[in-house]
Amino acid sequence: MHLSQKELERWVDLGAVSNSEELAHRMTMVGLEVEEIVHVGQGCDDIVVGRIDAIEEHEKADKLVICRVDVGDGRLRQIVCGAKNMEAGDYVPVALPGSQPPAIDFEIGERKVLGVHSEGMLCAEEELGLAEKSDGLWILPRDLELGTPIFNAMGLVDTHYEIALTPNRPDCLSHMGIA
Repeated sequence: MHLSQKELERWVDLGAVSNSEELAHRMTMVGLEVEEIVHVGQGCDDIVVGRIDAIEEHEKADKLVICRVDVGDGRLRQIVCGAKNMEAGDYVPVALPGSQPPAIDFEIGERKVLGVHSEGMLCAEEELGLAEKSDGLWILPRDLELGTPIFNAMGLVDTHYEIALTPNRPDCLSHMGIA
């Protein structure tokens, strides 16, 4: 069973619980063995809301475009991207150099892509660990504040617990049942 602490808090006052490890311990002590704790959005403050101000074709690759992106710091960043589902004015997640998106196993840096300098990466939900498959960049609502960490902006900061359930506990197959 996959359990969201945010969702559980809709059903139970967890004010007396000081941290996720204590909650995991309490659940385990009542027979709900917690196998894994995942802190969603933790350590992702360098993945922020950005706005694509301009898009141009990459002259050396048909499948790549060069985007000029504003992340609210007063300058435009040049980012080479392989997605094509966006247009100028779209808000998208931007992984700044030094960040590591949750579903990517390397750190994002500045580098040249077929001779063009790229200062980060535009992200799909899949790369952020929020979907198993994506068909392009995650297009965000246009009312978000530029430069805000993406998980905060979208209200996705949470703690998830993976609970091992035995067949005799069908009452715990939902957040309400666990509450």
